Amino acid sequence: MLLFTVLLLLCSCAKNGGFDVKPSPENKTLPGLAATVYTDEQLADIARFEGTLNELNKKFPVECLRELEDGYRASYLGKNSVAVIYFDEKGNKLSGSKFKTLKLKSDFDALTEGQAIDDVQKLAPDGNYLFLYSGRNDLPKISSHYTADGYLISIEYEYDKADNCLKIVKITQELI
Repeated sequence: MLLFTVLLLLCSCAKNGGFDVKPSPENKTLPGLAATVYTDEQLADIARFEGTLNELNKKFPVECLRELEDGYRASYLGKNSVAVIYFDEKGNKLSGSKFKTLKLKSDFDALTEGQAIDDVQKLAPDGNYLFLYSGRNDLPKISSHYTADGYLISIEYEYDKADNCLKIVKITQELI
C-alpha cells in the first residue's frame, strides 16, 4: 500500500511538474478565473519577474495557468492589460510580457484569410507584431492579440508576391 501511494504521488508530480498550482479548467476564461485585477505597474512587475513558476506563485498567486505543448503559460488580469509569462515543462521562466486588451474576440470575426496585414494593424494596432521588427526571416510570421474577454488570437501570414504584402493564411483562437 505504501509503495502504491508513493508511486501515485510521483506520477501526479510528474504530470504537472510538481508545481504548487494546477492548470486551469479548459473552458474558463481569464476574467472568469481571476479574483484579482492588477494595476499596470503590478502587471509590469509580474512580466519582469525572474524565477520559477512556484516562486512566481508565492509572490503573485497564479489564478490562470494553461498547459501548452512545450510548457505552461500563466496569465494575470488587469483593467486594460494582461501579463503573460511562459515557462518550460519544468517550470523555469522562458519569457514574460504585458499586453493591452482593448479588443474583444468578436472584433476579430471581421478578419478572413487573404486579407492584408494592414487590415489587421488597423483593427488592432496594439497587437504583438514582433516578427516585423526582429530583422530575421526565419521566424514564423504570426501576430498575437490578447482580448478583454480572455482570448488569444493568433494570426499567421505569408508573403504574397503578386500584391507585395503579407496576407492572412490562418487565424486561431484559444483561451489566454
